[in-house]
Amino acid sequence: RVLRPFDSSHFLRRAARMDAGLHFDQLLHQLLAENNDARWAAEKLYDSISYQVRLAGLVNALRGDAEMKVRQLAAVLLRRIALYVLDEPEDGPSVPRALLDEVRQTLLVLVQSEENAAMRRKLCDAIAEWARFSQDDSGASVWPDVLKFLFLAASSPSADMNECALAVLTGFPGIFGEQEGRYRDVIKQMFLQSLSNESTKVQCLAVRAVSAYINSVDEYAVKNQFADFIPLAAQIVEKSVIEESDDEVLKSMIDIAENSTKVLRAHLPLLFDVMLKVAGNVEIDDSYRQLGLEFIVSVAEEGSAMVRKKHIKYLELIIPQMISFMLDLEDSPNWSQYDEEAEDEDSDSNAVAGETSLDRIACALGGKVVLPYVTAAVAPMLTNSDWRYRYAAIMAISAIGEGCHAQMQALLPQLVDAILPFLQDSHPRVRFAVCNCLGQMAVDFAKDFQKNFHMKVLPGLLHVMGDNANPRVQGHAAAALVNFVENCPKKKFVPYIEASLVVIQGLMLTKLPNVAEKSSQMVLEQLITTLATVADTAEEEFIPFYDVFMPNLKYLLRDLTAKDQRMMRGRVIECISLIGLSVGRDKFLPDASEVLELLLKAQTDREQFDDDDPQVTYLISAWARMCKILQKDFLPYLPVVMPHIMKTAKTEPEVALLDEDEEGLEDDEWESITLGDQRRFGIKTGGLEDKCTACQMLVCYARDLEEGFVDYVEEVALLMISLLKFILHEGVRLAAADSLPSLLNCAMPKGNEYVLQLWNSMFSALQSALEKEPDKDVVAAFLDSLCRCVKVVGAQGMTREQTGEIVKVLQERLGEHFKSVEDMQEKRREEDYDEGVEEDLQFEGETNEMLLSKVADVIHSLFGVHGAALLPYFNPLCPIFALMLAPGRSPAERQWSLCVFDDVLEFAGPSAGAYQEYFVRPMLESVFDKNPEVRQAASYGFGVMAQFCGQEFEHVCREALPRLCQVCSDPSGQADMLSKHAKENALSAIVKMCQHKPAVVPLGEVLPLLLTWLPATEDSEEAEHIYSYFCQLIGSNHPSILGECNCNLPRILAIFAEALDSGVLEDETKGIRDTMTTIIKQIQMSGDIWSACMAQLTKEQSETIMACIAPIEG
Repeated sequence: RVLRPFDSSHFLRRAARMDAGLHFDQLLHQLLAENNDARWAAEKLYDSISYQVRLAGLVNALRGDAEMKVRQLAAVLLRRIALYVLDEPEDGPSVPRALLDEVRQTLLVLVQSEENAAMRRKLCDAIAEWARFSQDDSGASVWPDVLKFLFLAASSPSADMNECALAVLTGFPGIFGEQEGRYRDVIKQMFLQSLSNESTKVQCLAVRAVSAYINSVDEYAVKNQFADFIPLAAQIVEKSVIEESDDEVLKSMIDIAENSTKVLRAHLPLLFDVMLKVAGNVEIDDSYRQLGLEFIVSVAEEGSAMVRKKHIKYLELIIPQMISFMLDLEDSPNWSQYDEEAEDEDSDSNAVAGETSLDRIACALGGKVVLPYVTAAVAPMLTNSDWRYRYAAIMAISAIGEGCHAQMQALLPQLVDAILPFLQDSHPRVRFAVCNCLGQMAVDFAKDFQKNFHMKVLPGLLHVMGDNANPRVQGHAAAALVNFVENCPKKKFVPYIEASLVVIQGLMLTKLPNVAEKSSQMVLEQLITTLATVADTAEEEFIPFYDVFMPNLKYLLRDLTAKDQRMMRGRVIECISLIGLSVGRDKFLPDASEVLELLLKAQTDREQFDDDDPQVTYLISAWARMCKILQKDFLPYLPVVMPHIMKTAKTEPEVALLDEDEEGLEDDEWESITLGDQRRFGIKTGGLEDKCTACQMLVCYARDLEEGFVDYVEEVALLMISLLKFILHEGVRLAAADSLPSLLNCAMPKGNEYVLQLWNSMFSALQSALEKEPDKDVVAAFLDSLCRCVKVVGAQGMTREQTGEIVKVLQERLGEHFKSVEDMQEKRREEDYDEGVEEDLQFEGETNEMLLSKVADVIHSLFGVHGAALLPYFNPLCPIFALMLAPGRSPAERQWSLCVFDDVLEFAGPSAGAYQEYFVRPMLESVFDKNPEVRQAASYGFGVMAQFCGQEFEHVCREALPRLCQVCSDPSGQADMLSKHAKENALSAIVKMCQHKPAVVPLGEVLPLLLTWLPATEDSEEAEHIYSYFCQLIGSNHPSILGECNCNLPRILAIFAEALDSGVLEDETKGIRDTMTTIIKQIQMSGDIWSACMAQLTKEQSETIMACIAPIEG
């Protein structure tokens, strides 16, 4: 039967001619114009027309006899307009219900009579979108006819109608809404008929529909009811691959692998066989082969435990297949030169796909599983006479470093010794691979790799950088050097600074005369970045080389004016600013004025370039470094710099809702994402990194310039507050959160009233952003920002309502924490649980712990500004933290719960007595906890209890004292840094009891023990308390410390030497260091006693003591 439309002539007449005198169909033609100006004018006119008139005009165009391209455009525009006329109509434009019904009916009528396949697909896309927005949140729909059409089309003998039903269902798999359960058997039958249809196209569309439907369902039990369709889908995959008819079938299977992996469980052997066959079929297009591999990797990533437990045998086939992809290389004679073809090497090649897949599967399954298979495959390849095998073997080792980190760590000496000789390989691609591998290892095994292999790796890379015949290898060696130096401890790199800079200087002088040549330009670009990295790591050690490089860098900044030299100029800007930061203000100052003028010129010239000018990011970062170098002297440049930075920070990305078959995403700057029920959006990501960099630099200005930034606070604050919800880039949200406390500080010259208004705006935005933020790392940043803001505004700046709201936020976060812990425990009970899953859960647990620490930090800041006045707000949180102290809770939960109760003791003082039942007994027991961080938190608590609480806690201190003494006397307290911190907190607690609760301490027994418990060398905060009291006792000639006939003086000097040498006494404790120096001087004046004392010290201790009093002697 045919659905018939009803009359809408009233609306159509209004749309036929618009005020501008332009027919709507003419407007649609102009929207397709190739001329940009004509098209932009048409877009502007279209946007100015009311939704009501637009709808009527689009319907009219669909029904008319216009060109096919115009009708297709009308269908696309009708799909896009659904969001605005149907979603949240109370806030949207007013469109008569009759017109909306007319649009719906027209779509259903036209799709059934349309003969053009492409047009039918556009109409189906529009139907799916209108169906989506015709449903409310409960799944109830105002468009029941769409389901009638769906069932009618699905059961039609016409393959065209079958395709329409499947296209609509794929576009909106939630179309059944609240009736999904009722129609589930019908849906299954529809899928079965479609998958078994005689038409290959219908079968392929059916696989896509099944995939979309399975992925749209939340409950696994419901998803699994459709698992029986997987074997049929696998058969259709094989058929579509052989015919190369539709790669979307493979992509749909990948979607299931990524989003509903467990549905595939029973059929994985069949699917792996099919996909390995696809990947290994050299007769078909490479894109199909790569999709076959992509499916396998996606299953490994999303169902890693399932693969490890039951399908590990397939790695015998999977790993060699990946490596065979990596062998698919052409020996281009121009590869080693920076010709255009080589530079633009196809990133979608089999070689790249194989390498990326190997990296991902190693990360997914772990080194214990993957490394043996890779080792077995690559070992014979290293001795193969064909360079491709040597290249692929080394690149494979490079690719698995991250995923096989723990297992490869112990093998690094053998791996480095095996790889380094290939730096002398006869083929440049192999040498390139070695540079790549060494550079990647420098990242994957950072610090350890540099410490252990600098003597071998650095000379090797510097040697390859001299390969002038192969610029591409030269550049890659310089890039590997960047990776190595970035993570190299300064003291390990210092001996190589001069040699590295000699090589860099020589190469720069060689390449500079030919800077216009592509090969020289690309090597120079990398050399400049390498020079910047060397300077950044060398810091003041770069000063002797400053005058060698700065003149050439300034020359390049002045003379690189060509458009194709913009990237190099940007890197020069970066290099100069990093060098200035490294050598410091005094050395850089003579060049500062000239450099700043050149940067200003670059800033001005940039306006002549395109929006994608790579200099933008480099300039923004360079200005921030100049600010850090010059501090207040940078203020005169702000009026020139800020407009450009704000413009970049305010950039809005281009976002477009896409048809499923819509083209236009080939540009690297565009990225396609799918949200909700298969809705595809295109996002132009090119400017997002620039936006993020600009926001980060604004944070630097606010932090470094403080009140000097006051004139920009309002504009920047408004922007940053809005960016707290910038969902498209995590870094932007992080920068926005980071800026808020600094902006409050900057605003202080405007007075308290302004600061509080600003804080109120920030608080409302932070609160709202916290409610919706999905990323736990960003949530942590928001909490950190909130914590720092509270410290800035203080108690006088916070309303009672705000304090209450913060506590509610913390309650919600704690509730989510407990839910996350429960979910982790549930995963441990699943059938696929193994040690790989446990590693993932441990990582997730660390994230939870980090969030818990941020919650505790916020509570600390609240207690810090409110004191005991916070207790009524704290009451709802108290039982939650008490629960975390229960036996069986994780060490992190107990640690941070104790920290919170430590704050209660420290800031509420005597009022903390009302909470003893919650924490005293667990705190006493935690002094002996196996976890040193729990011990530290408990011990610190007894210290602040003694220091700030009244007599009602004396009995607790008396009970805690012997436990604390036992901790200090335990030799295991020196086992590692965390244990030392725990011991020193216990020692500090005893000292505070001696000072503030002497009635509970038998001083005659405890004080002599101080000499055996000291030195304290790790915890600076507690060291201040400990050594202040220790020096007081010495200054008062306390016999328990000095001993009979001053026999303890050698021990006292040894303690002083260890404390001074450790650096635990920071600048804030200079008074204690001065007191120690005075005591040492007094002992020095005792003649023979001094000599006897010094004779008992170690050589290192003696040198420290003499260095301490050397100024006094002089």
